[in-house]
Amino acid sequence: MKRLSEYKPKRIAARPGAHKLRCLFRVTFVPVSAAALAQKDLNALDYLFLQCCNDVTQERFAPELQPEVALRLAALHMHQHALANNISPTKLTVKTVEREFGLDRFVPASLIEGMKRKELRRLLGHFLKLNSQMTGSTTKTLTQLQAKIHYLDIISGLPSYGAKCFSTNQRDGVERVLLVSPRFGLSQIAGVRNTVVSSGRINFPALNLIMNAKIFPKALT
Repeated sequence: MKRLSEYKPKRIAARPGAHKLRCLFRVTFVPVSAAALAQKDLNALDYLFLQCCNDVTQERFAPELQPEVALRLAALHMHQHALANNISPTKLTVKTVEREFGLDRFVPASLIEGMKRKELRRLLGHFLKLNSQMTGSTTKTLTQLQAKIHYLDIISGLPSYGAKCFSTNQRDGVERVLLVSPRFGLSQIAGVRNTVVSSGRINFPALNLIMNAKIFPKALT
């Protein structure tokens, strides 16, 4: 077994062909609460938020992320990104965001390709308006921090958020996977089935959680 010192960045960078390597830093142990993380470390919250935004657009959650939820997340991301780039909330529209940044930064490719652009804009506009209903009692406009926390709260409801999957031996020709998740504890996923989403007419495999053991879920967070 190699010592940890052998994996220091300087040692890795000194190896032949290191210029072809790509380092990816990810938040592995997700927080129980995004709001609690914001109180402790805003930089960590920002990193986790960007990680989740990339996971959504790159469709890492595709098997379980329904189109409606994906568009809800896209609207929150659009709101946060627009505020970060000094766009006034009163001027925040789908047309403005699309012109300034494009939609592929916020919406998964499967939805962009599978939905009519007019329908996609209409739904995004609807969810952008809903953002105004998520403000606290002291603010009239959803702040960047509030948008990030709402985004992460929605993501945290997905079974694979912060989870690890382990393949098992097939029985009766059915592929089974063990899911260790902060939200669902220890679960078993048996096969997949296709469901048709009428709004986008896209096939999304739905995970069938057939066993939820709830084994020490807090210890996994």
